[in-house]
Amino acid sequence: MDEEMLSMEKNKVWDFVELPEKEKQPITCKWIFKRKRDGKYKARLVARGFMQKKGVDYTETFSPVISMPSLRLVLVLILQENLHSYVMDVKTAFLE
Repeated sequence: MDEEMLSMEKNKVWDFVELPEKEKQPITCKWIFKRKRDGKYKARLVARGFMQKKGVDYTETFSPVISMPSLRLVLVLILQENLHSYVMDVKTAFLE
């Protein structure tokens, strides 16, 4: 939990704000704990976005996920231009 909290503080992923109008409710969060295959434990603080109401709390959604055709195109360009690509693991990811 400490590592997750430090990561969120370091990346400045939240701010304290005034509570919204009465018809809007703040999104709550909860800790999710998981034991990994290597025996280590992972703690994540997750937002409970299912509590939102479309048109009241938000008007649109967006998910930055690459499609397979786009990924293939990028890989072909890497090969054609004789570039290098690297695979990496992102330890923390913050969705907005």
